[in-house]
Amino acid sequence: MDNHSNISYLKKFAKQSSFYFSGNTLILLAGFISFPIWTRVFSKAEYGTLHLITITVLFLTAFSKLGLQHAAIRFFPEFEKRQKNMSSYYATLFLSSFILNVFIFLLTNILVWLFFNKYNNKLIISLLHLSTILIFIGSLKSVFENFLRAEGRAKIYALFSILNRYGGLCLSLLFVVIFVWGLWGFFLGQIFASVLILLILFFMYLKKGLINIKSYSFLFLKEAIKYGFPLIAIEIAKMLLNFGDRYLIQYFLGASYLGTYAAGYNLSNLAISIISNPLRLAVVPLFISIWEKKGAEETKHFLTSIFNFYLMIIIPIIFGLCCLRKEIIVIMASSRYSDAATIIPYIVTSKALHGALYIFGAGLYVKKKTSFLMWLTLVSSFINIILNIFLIPKYGIIGAAFSTLICIIFLSLSTYMISGKFLKIDLARIPLLKYLFLSFLMYVVIIFIPGTKFIEVLGKIVLGATIYLFGLIITDEYVRKKICIFLKVS
Repeated sequence: MDNHSNISYLKKFAKQSSFYFSGNTLILLAGFISFPIWTRVFSKAEYGTLHLITITVLFLTAFSKLGLQHAAIRFFPEFEKRQKNMSSYYATLFLSSFILNVFIFLLTNILVWLFFNKYNNKLIISLLHLSTILIFIGSLKSVFENFLRAEGRAKIYALFSILNRYGGLCLSLLFVVIFVWGLWGFFLGQIFASVLILLILFFMYLKKGLINIKSYSFLFLKEAIKYGFPLIAIEIAKMLLNFGDRYLIQYFLGASYLGTYAAGYNLSNLAISIISNPLRLAVVPLFISIWEKKGAEETKHFLTSIFNFYLMIIIPIIFGLCCLRKEIIVIMASSRYSDAATIIPYIVTSKALHGALYIFGAGLYVKKKTSFLMWLTLVSSFINIILNIFLIPKYGIIGAAFSTLICIIFLSLSTYMISGKFLKIDLARIPLLKYLFLSFLMYVVIIFIPGTKFIEVLGKIVLGATIYLFGLIITDEYVRKKICIFLKVS
């Protein structure tokens, strides 16, 4: 293994992930801003309905992409390496997505009209129709976003993501708070912002001559679908695993309990996503590129280094959020959602494991064995649904959270073992134990410090982070070397 080459890829990763991290941090900041607003503006039942419509949009958007967004990442290095017609790459993926989504848009609106036309709640019907517009826009926008990721244009990707997030937030606030249009105004704001971003991206690539119908390739489309189609099932199965319990909570417990569960889930997701999202966005195109250009050994060393870094950051976040969950949920969402604190330890751990699945399954991606991921995720989702049917009526939202954790653990272990046959990621056990010990030490110190106000909780967070970081610096030589590398990069 060429150490110089590995450091070079780490530097490239650091540069790209810094853009993703900056963009993701600003996007999550919007989430931290909007979270306490929506939990206070809407009732618990309305917040539950908002969450249910949102995840429904995510489900259908995942299907409408046909896996082409994954093909955009996987095949770009091959086109670039073999100097193929790049216009064929762009035109085929975009035009195929457009044609498919026109069909899905018409079909979903017809289905809503057929099955919900007699439904008395006109608001829900209008939200379902609005959601079909979001699905259409979101799927097309995803193709362009993955073009940017494949090209390594992390800065531009982050910029458009930020504009989309804050544009949607500002317009939704305008329609909900000023015009008092309620949930309808929330989704209308998201649509207007997404349309603007989609148009800018479209004309940006059209101007370069990359969206040319004459370059359309049915042969490449067939190859792209063959690779990406199993990933549709994976994406939908992942959503069933992460979101399927919402429909069962709505059925067994009602919208108010769903609102409580959504608050705990969203807070946990915000905390984990600040690290997992930028790493995922930067790492996937990089490890595929390393595999194509350098082979298995360098890919293995690169992913092992990244996974160790992920554990170093994510473990103290889990311990910290578990320690301060009651104070943070009340500060962020109000005392109405205090019961949501009970599910946070289960959900935050689940999200942390789920955030590392792209590393656990790297061997399956590079070997194009995505069908394994599909079946593993489908089995996990099926188990989760069965467990929820039995646990939610008896244990409420805690039963749903516990079921999710059990199934994510199963998925993570099975993915790691099967993917390891093609590309095994080494687990650094001694550093892992250090991260756990230092995080536990941090937990023990801050849990006995009184205070529930915002400034007091913020002080606990700063103290906990200081304890953990100081412990790392004095006990772990590996961490000291990595810190030096990233400091040099910055």
